[in-house]
Formats: sequence, structure tokens, C-alpha cells
Amino acid sequence: MAADAVQSSAMMARSTRAMTSQEIFLSQIKAGAISGWNKYQVLPSVTAAQAILESGWGQSQLATQGNNLFGIKGSYQGQSIYFPTQEWNGSQYITIQDAFRKYPNWSASVEDHGAFLVVNPRYSNLIGVTDYRRVASLLQQDGYATAPTYASSLISIIEYNKLHEWDQEALSGQASGGNDNNQVQPDQDVTPTSGTHKFTKTTTIHNAPDATSAVVGTYNAGETVNYNGKLTVGNATWLRYQSYSGVSRYVMISQTTTNDNNNQATVTPASGSYKFTAKTNIRSAASKTAQVVGTYNAGETVYYNGKITTGGTTWLRYLSYSGAQHYVAMSGDEVGAVAKPDVVATSGSYRFTKTTAIKSSPATSATTVGSYNAGDTVYYNGKVTTNGQTWLRYMSYSGAQHYVQISGESTSTNVDKPQVTPQSGSYRFTQTTAIKNTPAGNAPSVGTYSAGDTVYYNAKVTANGQTWLRYLSYSGAQHYVAISGNAATGNTTSKPVTNSQGAFRFVTTTNIRTAPSTRASVVGEYNPGETVYYNGTVQAEGYTWLRYLSRSGATHYVAKLEG
Repeated sequence: MAADAVQSSAMMARSTRAMTSQEIFLSQIKAGAISGWNKYQVLPSVTAAQAILESGWGQSQLATQGNNLFGIKGSYQGQSIYFPTQEWNGSQYITIQDAFRKYPNWSASVEDHGAFLVVNPRYSNLIGVTDYRRVASLLQQDGYATAPTYASSLISIIEYNKLHEWDQEALSGQASGGNDNNQVQPDQDVTPTSGTHKFTKTTTIHNAPDATSAVVGTYNAGETVNYNGKLTVGNATWLRYQSYSGVSRYVMISQTTTNDNNNQATVTPASGSYKFTAKTNIRSAASKTAQVVGTYNAGETVYYNGKITTGGTTWLRYLSYSGAQHYVAMSGDEVGAVAKPDVVATSGSYRFTKTTAIKSSPATSATTVGSYNAGDTVYYNGKVTTNGQTWLRYMSYSGAQHYVQISGESTSTNVDKPQVTPQSGSYRFTQTTAIKNTPAGNAPSVGTYSAGDTVYYNAKVTANGQTWLRYLSYSGAQHYVAISGNAATGNTTSKPVTNSQGAFRFVTTTNIRTAPSTRASVVGEYNPGETVYYNGTVQAEGYTWLRYLSRSGATHYVAKLEG
């Protein structure tokens, strides 16, 4: 009895032990990793290992501020976060502010990583592969990373943290740690029964009894299946059959759901397309009280995988790019008509007298993508009047149309309109010079040229007593650099770089920066025990900085801090 008591106490102590930060991180990404296998056939252990390696166990700035664990650029469901990165201007890399996908949580980032690999043909050879060592090698072979140790690093992370156990859960269908009550082992609760079922409409074939699992084919109306089992998962009834390859496949033959008024709704597995005649809400569930997650415009088409009838309304269900099921009503959930904006094509400049939000469209409810401060100037290409508000439209350096509200304020200011002289040539810098997205000293800086660098320009611009050179960046955006006036001078001097190669192992957490300065932007960090392979050193601010080329092609710097 005493031994039993000791064992019980030990077990209780283990069960009440506080989780480490790494254990917490794994618990937060596990559901997304396994869901990534179910939807995209990307092995969970490798996905998790990449998240650990790319984000430093979720501690990178991109991971903490944007929940982006893999450094994937662009937007996710319309959401982006901006960080400094580099682009090639034809002769060298320059620093710009670039958009990265912003996720609501880490689990969404992990799951979207699977979608990212699936839509890129270069990674098609690793989809569905169940050997984590093979998948890691294929990732390196396909060029996901240039580090020669990338595959071995992933394998070490997987084996040390026993992440291959996640693969076993996903492959057996016993996904634990998530919130999906429909995740079951394929043969669990199967009623052994045989028969023939004739389909009355196109029905998708799945590799698991889960509507979000991978679709491996379809049955058309009039075709039959000879099934060997029937099971109910959640509110859906599935037939199981054995394919020609010997693998069990599943088809859904009926499904019921409950709407917000507790009325039963019938889900019919069906696929097809529907063209909208009016702007219609996209919702998270088949109910007009469900959250609106987007809209379809008149003339756009949705490709659906199910029809739901509830409360007299027919809803179309479809799988969004993020893997979430969304719903649109065929009628009765149209967006109310709004007044068409009055757009006047006109150009000029406007100086702000207060902080003003920059919007993605001329509406106060639109996404805020930045701000102008008092004293800043915008060079606009149009005026928009809508719902009693006046907006200025301008082209951002990324090429997108942005809008700022000026209400009833006058647009006349004392800012001179820039004088542009088309001419081409080259200019060699004698000092570090900021790159701007407009010819104004208070415009956002999108990068720098160092002393000795050369720019090939296509025009000279004179504005407010300053002379600027205009050039076309590698991304196609117009950029500007001042060669006279206050904007061309500063206290920043170029630092000589010693071209040397080597490896350095960190003994303390160290910030990764965009320039060899403690004032430069932080884009990540190295943890104790990690190693950087550098291609140059810089002496600045009393530190030796190690320069290296990141996987994205950007040049980054870390201070060499000895233990």
C-alpha cells in the first residue's frame, strides 16, 4: 500500500507540473498540424518541426505579432502585417516594408502552411508521403530552404520531441488535442453491413469519414457503390467501401444540422456552381444570425460542395481557401445597396493637420493599412465622394489604391506640386541615403542606399526645394532618393563590411536586425544553442555584427555576443 501511495503521489506531481513554454507551443499547434494532414496530406511532424525552426518556438517577432510561424508573405483572409524585408532593384538588395500573412492564431498559421505547399507544384512530390525523413529531404531538395543542414535539423527536432507520434495519430484517424468532435478512427463505430447505393447527385469521395478530409474522387448521379460498412460521425451518415487499391474510402449520404432556432436542417452532398445576381453575404454557418465573413458580388461564381435547406432558405456550402466551411444563401441574404461613390480623376498634394487613417477603400469601416501624421503630405490621383464623406485616393508604393478621409476640409495647401523632368542616368551615392515612396522628406522610408552604391534613375523631381531621383524598383513601384536638400543628408554613415565566412553558436538570446545598428528593426531572434552561418562582419556601435543572407533573400545582422 505504501508503494502504491508513493506511485500515486508521483503521478499527481507529474500531472500538476507546470507546462514548459515549448510544451505549451506544441499544444497550441497540434490541432492545426493534424488538420493540415486531413485536408492537405502534409505530414504533421514535419509541419510542426518547420514551425519550431522558422519561428524559434513561436518567439519571433512575426510569430508574436502576426501569428505567422512560417514567414509566408501576402495576406490571409484579407489580413496582413508589415515587416522590413529586401527586394532586388536590378543591381542589389534594398530594404522595403513587405506584407506577410497575419493569422488569428498559431493553429490557423499551421493549417494554412499545408494549403501553401499544396498550391505550389514544386512541392507536389511530398504531398501524402508518410515518412517524415523522406518529407524533410524532399523539402530541402525542392528548394524550401538553402541551408545544407535544413533536412537534418527537421529530423532532429521531430525525433527529439517525438513529433512522429502525431503522424501515427493522424494516420490512424485518432487526432487528439483538437476541438473537432468529428475526428474518429475510420473503422470506429462502423456497422458491418453490405449493399448497393445509387447516387442521385454528384457526391465527393473522401479518405476519412470527415467532410474536411482530402477529396480523392467523385461519384456522379446514376452511378452505384458497393459498400461494406455504414457509420455515423457527428450528424452525418457515411458509407464505407474498399477501393480498387485496397484502401477504405467514404461517401456521405446524409447529414443533419441544427440552426440557431433549434430547427433541423438537411444537408445534401452535392457539387456544382452558382452565379450570383446580387451582392450576397458569406457566413460562418447556415443562418442569417451567423457571423458575416465576406461577400460575393453580382456576377461572381461559387463552387459548392453541399446544399442546406433550413427555415425556408437554401444555403450553398463550400470549402474556403483557408479550409473552413462557409455558407451563402441562394436568396434572401443580399447586402443592401449602397450609394455609388463619385470619383473625380484629379491630382494634387495635401498636407495633414492631424493623424489620419489610411484605408483600403473609401469607407470608415474598411481595413486600416497605415496612417499619416500631422505635417505629412500625400500626393493624390483622385477625389472620391461617398455617403457624405470626401476621400483622397492615391497609389501606394506597393501599387495598391489607398484612401484617406478629409471630410469637408480644404485640399489647398502650401505644398508645391513636384516638377518632374523625364531623363535617365546613373548616380553614385557618397553617403547612406533613404529610399522614399514619394518625393518628400517625411514620407515613409522603404529602404536605403549605402555610400558607393549606384542607382539608375528615369527622372529628376524637384519638390519643396529638394531634388530627387526617381527610379523603378524591382517590384515595379516608383521610388525616390534625394540628392540635395535636408532629405539627402543625415548622421548615418556607411559601415565597412569585411567579407569573411564562418559559423557562430549563440550563448544568449540575440535579436536579428535589418541593419548593423541597435536602432534597426528587429525581425527575429536566435536562441541559445542555435548557429548562424555568416558571410561578412561589420564593426558598429562597439559591436561586431555578423551579416548573413536569410531564407527570404534579405540580408540580416546579429551582434556577436560572447558568453
